[in-house]
Amino acid sequence: YDFDKNSISEAGKAQLKPLMEILKAYPKIKLEIRSHTDSRGSKEYNKRLSARRSATVRKYLMQHGIGPSRTIIKNLGEERLANYCQDNVTCNEAAHSKNRRTEFLLIHGE
Repeated sequence: YDFDKNSISEAGKAQLKPLMEILKAYPKIKLEIRSHTDSRGSKEYNKRLSARRSATVRKYLMQHGIGPSRTIIKNLGEERLANYCQDNVTCNEAAHSKNRRTEFLLIHGE
C-alpha cells in the first residue's frame, strides 16, 4: 500500500488472483485477512487504517465471488512490524513500505 492509503494496487490485484482461484476451487476454505500499517501515525489511527485496508480487500474479494462469510478480519495496525521501523526509529520509505501489507491465512472450514 502507499502511505496512508487503502487502495489495492494493480500489482496487489495480480497477487490476489491465484488466491481467489484457490478460494473458488475449495468453497469450504475460509480466509483470514490480516492488514498492517507502518509505525507512522498514532496506534489508534493505524488500527483504523488497517481496518480500511481489510475492508477494501474483503470488498474486492466479494466483487469476485467470494462471500463475506468466508473471510475473517484481523486489523493489526502497527502491532506486528515486519522490520525495525518502529516509533522513534529513522527509516527510509522503502523500509516503511515493507510494513504496509495484508497477509492471508487459509483456514479449512467444516
